[in-house]
Amino acid sequence: MTEPTPVNPSLSEQEQVRHEKRARLLADGVAPYPITVPRTHSAAQVHAGWGHLVAGEETTDVVSVSGRVVFV
Repeated sequence: MTEPTPVNPSLSEQEQVRHEKRARLLADGVAPYPITVPRTHSAAQVHAGWGHLVAGEETTDVVSVSGRVVFV
């Protein structure tokens, strides 16, 4: 496997990674910045339903939240 060519050498590594991910999404026909994000739960519902889990503990439940994390 070859190393991907940097999008712009003046960009930081993190910026290059973001540009490459955006390019892959566009190539796959996926909107990189969707207008809406389907949400199944609020952050409060996730905390109430799964707040008892310890770090690394997993369940088979699938949830979708949207927004910004301000404080954990």
